[in-house]
Amino acid sequence: MKTENNNPDFLYSVKKFATAVFILFFSYALKINAQAVVDTVNWPPGYSSSSLRYKNVLKIDLSNHVWIGFRSVGAFEWDGGSWTVYDRANNYLPSDSVLSFAFTPSFTWIGTGNGLVRINGAVHALYDSLNSGLTDNYVRSLMADGNNLWIGTNHGLFLLNGTTWTHYSSANSNIVGDSIQDIVKAGANTLWIATTQGLSKFSSGTFTNFTTANSDLIENNIVKLISDYQGTIWLQSISIHIYFSTGTTIYRASEYFSSCSGVPIYAGLIGKSTNGKAVVNASNAYNEVVLVEADQINETVYRQLFSNLFLQDSGPLSRLLAFDIDSVGKIWICSKTIQPVGWKLYSFDYSAIDPYLLEDNCYLLDANQVRARLWNDNDMFNDHIGSGKYEVPAGSGKIAISSSGLWIGGLDSTGQLKLAAQAYAHNTSHYPGASDFWPGPLDTITATIDSITKTQYNKIWKIDRNTINQFTTQFTLGNVTNGSYTIPDIILNWPAQGSGNYSRNLAPFVDYNHDGIYNALDGDYPDMKGDQMLWWIMNDNYSYHGISGGQPLKVEIQAYAYAFDCSNVADSDSVINYTTFYHYNIINRSNINYNDVYIGIFTDPDLGNYNDDYIGCDTTNDFAFCYNDDLDDEGLLGYGVNPPMINCLLLKGPVVGRNDSIDNNHNGVVDEAGEYDMMSHFQYWDNDGSVYGNPNTMYDYYRYMQSIWRNGLPVTFGGDGHGGGSGTTSDPSDFMFPSNPYDASTSAWNETNSGVFPGDRRFVQSSGPFSLREHEKKSVDFAYVFTRNTTGPNGLNTSWSTNMHDIMKVKHWFDTDSFPCKNSSIGINEIKNNPIALNLFPNPAKENLTVLVGSKHNGSFNLEITDLTGRKIRNGIIFSNKNNTISVDEFSSGIYFIKVSNAETFAVRKFVKQ
Repeated sequence: MKTENNNPDFLYSVKKFATAVFILFFSYALKINAQAVVDTVNWPPGYSSSSLRYKNVLKIDLSNHVWIGFRSVGAFEWDGGSWTVYDRANNYLPSDSVLSFAFTPSFTWIGTGNGLVRINGAVHALYDSLNSGLTDNYVRSLMADGNNLWIGTNHGLFLLNGTTWTHYSSANSNIVGDSIQDIVKAGANTLWIATTQGLSKFSSGTFTNFTTANSDLIENNIVKLISDYQGTIWLQSISIHIYFSTGTTIYRASEYFSSCSGVPIYAGLIGKSTNGKAVVNASNAYNEVVLVEADQINETVYRQLFSNLFLQDSGPLSRLLAFDIDSVGKIWICSKTIQPVGWKLYSFDYSAIDPYLLEDNCYLLDANQVRARLWNDNDMFNDHIGSGKYEVPAGSGKIAISSSGLWIGGLDSTGQLKLAAQAYAHNTSHYPGASDFWPGPLDTITATIDSITKTQYNKIWKIDRNTINQFTTQFTLGNVTNGSYTIPDIILNWPAQGSGNYSRNLAPFVDYNHDGIYNALDGDYPDMKGDQMLWWIMNDNYSYHGISGGQPLKVEIQAYAYAFDCSNVADSDSVINYTTFYHYNIINRSNINYNDVYIGIFTDPDLGNYNDDYIGCDTTNDFAFCYNDDLDDEGLLGYGVNPPMINCLLLKGPVVGRNDSIDNNHNGVVDEAGEYDMMSHFQYWDNDGSVYGNPNTMYDYYRYMQSIWRNGLPVTFGGDGHGGGSGTTSDPSDFMFPSNPYDASTSAWNETNSGVFPGDRRFVQSSGPFSLREHEKKSVDFAYVFTRNTTGPNGLNTSWSTNMHDIMKVKHWFDTDSFPCKNSSIGINEIKNNPIALNLFPNPAKENLTVLVGSKHNGSFNLEITDLTGRKIRNGIIFSNKNNTISVDEFSSGIYFIKVSNAETFAVRKFVKQ
């Protein structure tokens, strides 16, 4: 995790966030879903509240009996009608401190603080260091594997195979630690072991270990494990962080979940649902205690509310409550350390609670070799904790970008600066968790937004090409109209248009019937870019600008992120699979005309090991880049030998009007709507609090977009840009490090010859100045392009040559709309690769309709006419390549479908009878 060292409040902010999350679990009273019935079970009589207060474990056996292990009164078994008590007094247990349970077909196993007990009805047996292969009597964890038993102690891991004992410890094996806290099995022969020193995977007699030193773990103390139906391992650490692993890499849970507000990094494992998915308890952005069901294949995440019955104290839920799920989907709960009046054993039917999708305010763009985390508050590519989340290649665990976001600032008619920007929330002194942008559109009259609308748009809509193609095909076949095809929710509820005073032009769509109203039942569908697209909408006028401290411009931003999946592309075009694209529509919803406006793209590139980065820009081709300072990107986070480059390529800047003095094509004329303001400035800064470091005030952000330091002095050509380093001058410069990175000539200015030490770079590339008039729209297109030459060292003829080749490829594809695997969606009026063309005229028709089937071959086709309900109106035979006239005079007015087909192909068209 990368820490931000310029702000002394950073650690306090993180600590405050963590504490807030803990408190959120219990600080908000929730109404229980009306369909969820909570059952209660009283404890056995004769026990004081103090003796029942502390519990270690709750576990469900193979018969759905509930077993609870207490700290000082033994174990209780609830069979659905009565309690059975196991303790020292009835000679069942050697200790009343019960730590663990396991259940085999023949036995119940109980781990205590003084040995292991096997129970079969009234028959029981004790195993300890005096009569067995155990060398430690403190049995922390148990796992049944058929008739075998795995035992975790403070002195290692034991296997009881019938009567044979096998012991694994750090003294005789490579297990990561000896204090074993949980054990699960994944697949036929793989064991996962949670210890206080890290996580071990045991397969084929070999231990593979995961710790903070070689994985994404924040801490090594792992307390609980779940193996789901896919073999994915879910793990919880002592400070209630959640992770998962598919076998070779550990990911933080917040990386994975589609909906991030509902599943923070702080959460607890409950158990495994009836369909084999891991169930997690957490707290979302609305202070609601939630259950999350995680499915790595479908990425479905559901929210289910707890009753305020469970909100009895402040503290992390997974520490205060013991959970498990039985085989019929009932969750059983009891307190671990609190004992308010009336606290009992509780249960409720997990499947009976109505699930609904969590607010998708963050998502992943993951169509190709990039896995990019996106948020709908202008904060891209990070986890809101401090770690970058632009992973490339996907699955490698290597991060190329830590954060990104849009900046925009301009002056009103009085010269007052209005500005909205993005940076790390904990870098600002305004307040922790701050933002300058919020979800949702702005009212087109008042340029405001209320909390209800903000909540309504607090998500990201994710669509893929296959979904569009399937829908259009099904509509063509008439299956949408007749109801036999279920329209996907993403198409049915595409946010194409607002209500009230909100714009009728939000998310783009194909208006099939040209009525100006989005309706999937009419054949309308999302108009998407790429093979996968994410769309969201945000604004800068919901609340105080906590990042920059600036005054709002009252702009609405409609954002697109998209990527192409070109699996069979030639090697020379493979960069398309390592590129992600972004399009912003920036709309001034206010009645104010702004001038001297700048738009910037902020990037914090963490290219693997972020401490050895250099940056630069290409002013001719409008891109900024980050590269390694030497031939080896060292360390666990690094990309290794022959490291890559990451580029931010400005594809199309904002259109400027005749009152703006920009002439990009140098024809002496500033076109009204045909000139684009491309990259006009490039500024970098250090990750510190100096006048050459992180921006803090709105004036800092505005100055950086103009190549001016925080102290008001301009960037100067050479050296470090402010009077230090090699080759420094006093000449102002709009671009820092504009030369090729390996150009060693004396006239070149790059980081390799500037005398500047490598480090954690941040930069902004900006366009401007231009005007932004009231209710005017400006658009920006850019791409992040990852390139690498793995066969040669850094240099003009290797890494830089590859980089330029790939950049020019991407520019050409975008400018000519000729992406190498561009998959246009199947139109409503055609089927992909259909060898026939079906034409109808006149359409609408009154008396007669002419049907023309264009085909390479002459022949007959079956004709079928249906109405909107799918009812067959007429059928017959027609012939290709000739006009076939059909009388429709007797048809009622309305919409009909004509389908023509033979043994090889078919086509469907809609016509209107007047």
